[in-house]
Amino acid sequence: MINRTRSLVLVLMLLPIALAVMVALSWGDEAVSSIGGRNLYEKHCSGCHGDLANSAKGGRSMNRIRTAIRTLDQHKQLSTLSDEQILLIAVSLKNVTN
Repeated sequence: MINRTRSLVLVLMLLPIALAVMVALSWGDEAVSSIGGRNLYEKHCSGCHGDLANSAKGGRSMNRIRTAIRTLDQHKQLSTLSDEQILLIAVSLKNVTN
């Protein structure tokens, strides 16, 4: 019984690490990079919306960014961004206050 409990505890402790590795392998290096979202924002968004620290789009969600890309003519060139890249941009905007 004790060995079974230890095994369960070990599995529960290692599960978050295993999930993080799976995400890193499936999304690639950019997703696990803490600066990936900032780099994407600076490359694709800052020209119109300002630098990240002072962005007029602070706090925008992934869905809101994706909708803007799909519906606004001035964002059509961004339609090549993947959902993962849009998510990284949204995460980088999460704590920006405007």
